[in-house]
Amino acid sequence: MDMIETKALEFAYPAEEGEKPVLALRGVDTAIEKGSFVVVLGHNGSGKSTFAKSLNAILLPCGGKVYVEGMDTQDEACLLEIRRRVGMVFQNPSAALNPVMTVAQQVGLPLHLHYDLSPAERSERVTAVLAKVGLGEDVLVKYPHELSGGQRQRVGIATALVTSPRLIIADEPTTALDSITQRQIVDLLTSLVDESGASMLFITHDFAVLNRATTRCYVLECGRIAESGDTDALLDQPRTDAGRRLVRSARALSLYAGQDAGRESVRNPAQKEADHD
Repeated sequence: MDMIETKALEFAYPAEEGEKPVLALRGVDTAIEKGSFVVVLGHNGSGKSTFAKSLNAILLPCGGKVYVEGMDTQDEACLLEIRRRVGMVFQNPSAALNPVMTVAQQVGLPLHLHYDLSPAERSERVTAVLAKVGLGEDVLVKYPHELSGGQRQRVGIATALVTSPRLIIADEPTTALDSITQRQIVDLLTSLVDESGASMLFITHDFAVLNRATTRCYVLECGRIAESGDTDALLDQPRTDAGRRLVRSARALSLYAGQDAGRESVRNPAQKEADHD
């Protein structure tokens, strides 16, 4: 059974009276295997974030199906369990974090919603997951505005990881960060997900850090899957116009230069063991 499967997925945003709804996803078929590192990429407005939010039932489809380990996201009886199994890191931590909650409250909220823990147990798990993302106990009483951009995104990662989810969706988590912090955040995410044995879906329009984090990709254009396959193969020889346009844009980015000489792919544990053997 796949971690995530979408079948003919469609989603439309409502329009003003007298106008047609805006169709953001059109017949999207995908399958994300357990333990895999996958990317969905496309230009702005291609439907990437809508797709990501459909996977953990933040948005419900108007057509087709989304299954999380066999559970239908449109089945209300499954929603809590789906949201426990799927953690999400958002692209703008300043907007995603509640400005009136301390870090301890923010990271502890999913535990309060999904687990019956005592305050001491909850505090222990919050402190432990913050340590994993490189943050000390001094941040527990701080508010988002008292943190740097990189620290805020680390809090977002901790919030996504604290329930030990089986899938992490990273929706353009480096967009608001400088280039050095971008790589630190991508490497942190992939190492933590790899360590936990979970799957990761990376949403992006930027190739700069793409194959540091993924082994398989889907190209999304105008709400449809235009191309899919191995990440390295798509970078080297895209087969569609959409893929070629994205690769050309990537080659114009300064971070892309020199990656061929020393690029690292973060792969799932099974693949690493096979390579080692």
